Amino acid sequence: MTREQKPYSERTTPEQRREYRQRRMRRAKKLHRELIRQLCLDRFKAKKSKTAKPHCAICGKTHRLSELEVDHERGKRWRAKQFRYDARVDRYVEEYKRGVKLRPACRPCNRMDGVARRKEGRVSAAED
Repeated sequence: MTREQKPYSERTTPEQRREYRQRRMRRAKKLHRELIRQLCLDRFKAKKSKTAKPHCAICGKTHRLSELEVDHERGKRWRAKQFRYDARVDRYVEEYKRGVKLRPACRPCNRMDGVARRKEGRVSAAED
């Protein structure tokens, strides 16, 4: 006979679940900062920018790492809102490893670029 396993919510306490979520978010924030830092270094090494400091690839202004977002140079085919923050960061890292063209961008520039891309009807060239 197989024994039925209890649901996750019954196997763990609310404190354990909260602690797990907090660990997941801390890990995601750290990965996000490391990815932005690496994107800035890559742009500097490729001579696309004059500085290795955290900066927006579109407007060129220097920002803190936490203020920059990952921008897909050719757009993306998936909706970021469908994923939790930690899952999105994991997906960005996987895309970076696969060679998808990413760049650091401040929030206003990233939004304006996405709006312009949708208005022009440019189709994403990024892979799922």
